[in-house]
Amino acid sequence: MLVRFFCAVLFCLNIFIPSLLRADTIFVKNIIIEGNKITKENIIARELSFKINDTINSDSILITKTSEAKKNLLNTSLFNFVDINIEKLSESDVNIRIKVTERWYLWPYPIFEFADRNFNVWWDSKALSRTNYGVQLVLENFRGRKETFKFLFKHGFDQLYGISYTKPYINKKQTIGISFATSYTLNHEINYKSFDNKTIYLKDNDKYLETKIDASIGLTIRPNIKLSHSFRYDYGYISINDTILKLNDNYLLNAESDQTFNAIDYLIKYDARDFKAYPLNGYYFDSEYNLKLINSNFYNQLMINFRKYIPLSKKIFIASGVSLKADDNNAYLYNKGLGYKRDYVRGYEYYVIEGNKYFLIKANLKYCLLKKNEGHISFIKNEKFGKYHYAVYFNLFADIAYIYDKNNLLKNNVMANRLLNGNGFGIDFVTYYDKVFRFEYSINHKNEKAFFIHFMTSI
Repeated sequence: MLVRFFCAVLFCLNIFIPSLLRADTIFVKNIIIEGNKITKENIIARELSFKINDTINSDSILITKTSEAKKNLLNTSLFNFVDINIEKLSESDVNIRIKVTERWYLWPYPIFEFADRNFNVWWDSKALSRTNYGVQLVLENFRGRKETFKFLFKHGFDQLYGISYTKPYINKKQTIGISFATSYTLNHEINYKSFDNKTIYLKDNDKYLETKIDASIGLTIRPNIKLSHSFRYDYGYISINDTILKLNDNYLLNAESDQTFNAIDYLIKYDARDFKAYPLNGYYFDSEYNLKLINSNFYNQLMINFRKYIPLSKKIFIASGVSLKADDNNAYLYNKGLGYKRDYVRGYEYYVIEGNKYFLIKANLKYCLLKKNEGHISFIKNEKFGKYHYAVYFNLFADIAYIYDKNNLLKNNVMANRLLNGNGFGIDFVTYYDKVFRFEYSINHKNEKAFFIHFMTSI
């Protein structure tokens, strides 16, 4: 009797459970990709979290996966627009249609750039002699495989000749990539030291004050969409004029006028942002370790960055970031503190604060004045340029930082070894080709008030 009962139960399970699963389960019959005149389909497929013949447990999971795929594809910087639609074939079968609008991939950039650390420092002097000019030829998405070639020819304040190549995937699974770069730089004018938290320059029109040769080769491992590991070997040679040595004998290590270094660099990155050019949701983490060999001595540098983005409502957003750096190389050329690239306290754009270690915390409260809209320029027929998007945000911000100048190598570095804080408000304009324009009014701990312009997101 008991055996008959179990047989009856198994019979019912065999009939009803598969039918219930079929009612909820979705089968991806086909993925149709349109608009990719240059980009290979496998490059697009690499960014998807689903594939043909996948079984997905519910409609909501499928919607989440397609939404993530759209973000991933936009973050490749290969496309201006991505649309993904689910086409129902039956209760359980679907096709997924992906339409992309490719960017323009060949850019002969005319170079007219500011030699100073940022636009605001250059604007303070408005000296045309402190600009660089030339051309940079960038071939993105080469052969439709996301490869990048760059050729650089630059004159003016700096003279730079360089070439670089990146191939993101060299294996069938599309998890391993390679890169190389080399450059040759000649400078008639260089920043040879800092004084009173300002960079000091020397210029000589008759001879080069600094000559550099750099070469690197890299390997990238990307096991999944968000995570990547990068390994790089660098070789560098630098030679400076004796005049620089007399003015700052710590410009290079051991008061040398020329130096060669070998370095190994490791970078781990986890990127879970919705839109990397101007994120509103998600988080980002990276940590980079650099080991440099100079004159039989090893020098270490460690950098850590974490950024978090939280939408509080459809119009209000929070962004915050923490950056840490520690370096045991005391030579002026290698040991840069706050005030360079992205690492600065807002309100201190005119200053540099040198030191061996620092932490930097940034926070933004954003309000969407104009949500993301699409527009068309009627007289431009090419979708790569004629179709664009834009958004505008008002933001309040506050930054704090502390930089430790262990050896007090720089005189009048008065902003080191104390807490720095800056706050203010601004307007951010975001548009296509990953362009961000920030207009900010800020105040620092010295009660200095100023208006600044930047060309990338702050956090």
